[in-house]
Amino acid sequence: MRSPVHAAPNTFGPGVFRLLAFGLVLAASPLFAGPGVWTSSGPDGGQLTSVVVSPDQPERIYAGGGGGVFRSDNEGLTWQDISEGLPYRFAWRMAVDPTDADVLYVSVAGRIYKTTNAGANWTEPSPGFDPTWGTVFAFDINPASPAEITIATLSGGLRRSTNAGQSWTRLDNDEFEFVFGFAILPDNRDRILAHAQRFGESDRALFLSTDGGLNWGEATVPAAGAPGQMSLQATTGGRILAWHSSGSSLVYLSNDAGASFSNVSALDSFQLLVRSVAFDPTNADRWFAGGRNGLLLTEDNGTAFSIISNGMGPAAAGGYNGGGATLALKPGAPDVLFVGTDFTGFFRSPDAGSTWQRRNNGLRSTNIRALAIHPQNSSIIYAGFGDATQSVADNLFVTFDAGASWSLSTGGLDSGGVRALAVDPNESSNPLLTTVYSAGWGFEIPDVALPPRPFNTGVFKSTTGAASWSESGNGIPVPSWSPGPVWATVMRSLALDLTSGSGTEGDGPLQTVYVAGNGHISYADDGGTMVPTVHAARIHKSTDAGANWSAAHAGLPIPPFDDVNGGFFVSQVVPLVIDPAEPQTLYAGTFLNRVGNMADVQPDIDNGVFKSTDGGASWSLSSNGLPRFDEDDPTSSHWDVLALALAPSAPHILYAAADPPFEFRPTIIFRSTDHGANWVAASNGIPDDIDIRWLLVDPDNADVAYAAGGGTFDNPGSIYRTEDGGANWVSYSIGLPVDSATSLAIDKSGANPVLYAGTRGGVYRIEQVPDEDIDGVPDSIEQGAPNGGDGNGDGIPDFLQADVASLHAATGSARGISEFVSVELVEKDRSQCARIMNVHALSKNTFPLDPNFEYPYGMLRFEIPDCPGAQVRIIYHDKAGTAFDDAWQFRVYAPDVPGDISTIRWQSFGQFSSSDDNSWTLELTDGELGDLRPANGVILFQGGPARILNNEIFQDRFQSSP
Repeated sequence: MRSPVHAAPNTFGPGVFRLLAFGLVLAASPLFAGPGVWTSSGPDGGQLTSVVVSPDQPERIYAGGGGGVFRSDNEGLTWQDISEGLPYRFAWRMAVDPTDADVLYVSVAGRIYKTTNAGANWTEPSPGFDPTWGTVFAFDINPASPAEITIATLSGGLRRSTNAGQSWTRLDNDEFEFVFGFAILPDNRDRILAHAQRFGESDRALFLSTDGGLNWGEATVPAAGAPGQMSLQATTGGRILAWHSSGSSLVYLSNDAGASFSNVSALDSFQLLVRSVAFDPTNADRWFAGGRNGLLLTEDNGTAFSIISNGMGPAAAGGYNGGGATLALKPGAPDVLFVGTDFTGFFRSPDAGSTWQRRNNGLRSTNIRALAIHPQNSSIIYAGFGDATQSVADNLFVTFDAGASWSLSTGGLDSGGVRALAVDPNESSNPLLTTVYSAGWGFEIPDVALPPRPFNTGVFKSTTGAASWSESGNGIPVPSWSPGPVWATVMRSLALDLTSGSGTEGDGPLQTVYVAGNGHISYADDGGTMVPTVHAARIHKSTDAGANWSAAHAGLPIPPFDDVNGGFFVSQVVPLVIDPAEPQTLYAGTFLNRVGNMADVQPDIDNGVFKSTDGGASWSLSSNGLPRFDEDDPTSSHWDVLALALAPSAPHILYAAADPPFEFRPTIIFRSTDHGANWVAASNGIPDDIDIRWLLVDPDNADVAYAAGGGTFDNPGSIYRTEDGGANWVSYSIGLPVDSATSLAIDKSGANPVLYAGTRGGVYRIEQVPDEDIDGVPDSIEQGAPNGGDGNGDGIPDFLQADVASLHAATGSARGISEFVSVELVEKDRSQCARIMNVHALSKNTFPLDPNFEYPYGMLRFEIPDCPGAQVRIIYHDKAGTAFDDAWQFRVYAPDVPGDISTIRWQSFGQFSSSDDNSWTLELTDGELGDLRPANGVILFQGGPARILNNEIFQDRFQSSP
C-alpha cells in the first residue's frame, strides 16, 4: 500500500531519520512486480502541460505532461496512469468530450489518440490525420455537437472533424501556412479567431473569420506579429483573451468578439509570463491568469488583479510558487480551481486561490536527472529533479526503502533543478549526518508575490542527509542582470576525491570536490580587438569540502571572437569523472555552443574529451579517435561529449558518448583502454537515433556498461547494456514505459544487482536476476517451461540456449500467468542471428485497440541482434480452444516505414507467416515490415496471434488491415 495522501507536500526532516533509527516502517513493501521487470513507485509530481476537467463528471480530471496521461476521479486526490496503449508518453494537448467523461482526445507524437473508456485503452481516431501537419496547439469540442472537433496544427492549418476524429477537413480555406492558436466564440461558432501566418508571408498576425473559416481578415492586436505562439481563450458575451505563450508578459482583451483588443495593462507590472487563462462561466468579469511566476485573479475584467498563488509550491521553495502552466475551473463550482504546474505537479484550491492543496499521489511526471545511492545503506536513494530553470521545482526526493515510497526534501536547496548528486562515503555512517552535494541551475526565480529569488551558484551542500541544505558556492561567480547580458550558472557534474579525507587515517570528511558546468565568457571591444573576459570558470575545485572554490579550467579553450561573422563558439562542460586510483587524474567532456551569427561557421576549436593529471590545474585535449565535425578537415572540432564514464575496477578504461555539434543525433559510443589517449568506436547495436546522455560502468567489471538517454518510438526508455566492452550493445529498456532515461545508478549490495534509472516518469528499477543465456527471461522462469524446461523440445534446457526463450504468455489483460510461450530461431545462418534478446510478453493494452480483433494470448516483443533476416517459431503451449485456423491472423503493431512513428498501424503479418495448431512461424527481415527500426542489423519485433471478431469482413485471413 502507498503512503496516505496529504494535502501538504510529503517532506522529511531529521525526525524521519529518528524513526528509521528506531526501526519504524514508513511504508509497506515495495510495489515491485518482481525480479527482472522494470517497476516504479514514484516520486510523484513533476511537469504538467495540460489539465482538463469533465463537465459531465466534474470530479473527473485528466492531466498530461512529460510522464504521460493521468486520470483522477476524485479531484486529484489520487491519480492513475492511463498512458498504456499510447506509443509515446509525452502528452501535449488534451480535450475531453463535454457530454461524456470517458471520452478523451490526446495529441501524442504527431497524432491524435482517443479513449472512450477513460483510458482503459486507446484508439487512433484519425486515419485521415496527416502527421506532417505537425504539433497540435489547441483543441475545441462543440458542446452542442461533441462529434465536431476543431484543432490548430502547426503546418496543417485549422482542421475540423465532424465525426469524432474519423476524418478531417481544412477549415481555414487554405489561408494559412502555420497556425499557432485559435478560439471559437461559444455563442457564435461562425466567429473564429486564429493566430497564424499566411502562405508566402513572414509576419504573423491575428485573423478573424465571421463565416466559419471561409474568409479571413486581420484583427487588430498589438504585438500579434511577434515571434512565438499566441494562445486564445473565448467566453460568452464576446470576451476574448489573447496572449503570447513564449516569454511575453503581455495579455490582450477583447470585449467585442474580436473586433478590437486592448492591452490588459494591470497585468504588466506582475510580469506573469502567462501560460493559461480561465473564465468564470457564471461571471465573465471574473477570470484567472496563470503563468510561470504565479496565479492572478481579476473580478473586474482586468482593471485590477489579486495574487492567489501563495502556498502553491513545495515547502522547500520557501514561499515561492510552482507556476501555473495550465489551469481549469470545476464545472458548476467556479471557486474550485485546478492547476497543473511547470515542475511541482497538481494543486487544487477550494476557495479561488485563498488556500491550496497539493495532490500528486500517483501522478508521476518527475524528470529525474540525477541519482545517488547511499554508500552504506542502499535503501536510501537520492533523486534530483532536473530541467527546471526559472521556476520552482521539487528539487530533491529521497527514498528510505529502495523506491517503495518517496519523500520531498525540505528547505534550503534553492537551485532551479538538480543535475548532479554526490555522497561523501566518509560521512555516511549515520543517515542523520550524511554529507550530500548537489549541483544544478542557478537561475533567478521570479514570483508575482515575492521579490525575485536571487541568482545563485547552483552548488549546495547538506550535512544532514539532505534534510536541510545551504549554498556551497563561495568563490564561484554569481550571475546578475547587469552589467551586460544576463547569464546563468548551470552546474552539471560533481566529482569527489575519495582519498582526500581529513582524518589522520584519511577517514574524515572528504575535502576535495570538483564541480563542472557552463561557465561564462564574454567579449568586449578594446581598441578594435575583441578581448575575452572569463566571468565564471567551467570547472571549479574546492579543497575544503565546498567551503571555498577556485577556478580549475586552465587549458580548456577560450575561442577567439570571429570579427567577420560577429560571434564566437563557447566550450562548456557536461560530464566530469575522476580516477579513483590516481585522483589527480580527471576527465571532462565538452560541448560547443554558438553565440552570435555563427550558424554557417565550421568550428575549429578543441572539443570532446579533456584530461588533467594535476588535479585540475591544467587540461589538455584527449580526443584522438573521436570523430570531427568535418572528417576531411584535420583542424575541425571533435564531436561533443555529453556522457563519460570510467571503469572503477580498471581506471584505464573509459567510455564516451559523442554527438555531432549543433545536432542532437546520432550518438556514437567510444571506448578507450589507455587512459583516454586513444578512442575506438564501440557502438554496435546503438540505433542511429538514440541521444545518449548517461554512461555507467559496472563497478566490478569494466566490460559491463550501461548507456541511457533520449528515447524513441522503437526504444522508448533508451537504455542499453554491453557485456563485452562495447563490442555489442543490446536494448535493456523493453518493458520500461517511459520516453527517456537520463540518469543511472547501480546497487550491488544484494544477491542480485539492482539498476535504477531516472526518467521523465520518475525512478524505475530492475533487479537483474540470473539469466544464463541473456535473452531477457530469468533462468527461474525458463526452467519452469513445459517439457521440464525445454519449451522447444530439442533436448536442451531453454535457459542454456541463446536462440530460445520460454516465458509466461500475457493471456488476456493479465501478465505473468501459468501459460507458456516459447520463441526459437530456426533455419538461420549460425554465424548471424545467433541469439534472441529482450523477450517480453506484453498485455494487449500496451497498444492501441485493434478494431475487429482480440488477443487472447497478448503480444510478444523481442530483438534479434546481428541479423539480416531470420525465421522465428513461436509456440503457444497448452493452447485452449480451437487451433490456429482461418479465424486467426498474426498481427503486428509496426510502422510502414521502420523507425517512423507517424506510419505505425496495426497490420497483418500473414503474408510472411504460417501456422499449425499451436505455433506460428514468421519470416523476419531487417528493415522490412515487422521490424520497428530501420535497417541496422538488429530486428525489433512486436506482434501476436489475433482472433478475428467478425470473420465476414476478412474472407482472406492474410488481409493487410481493416
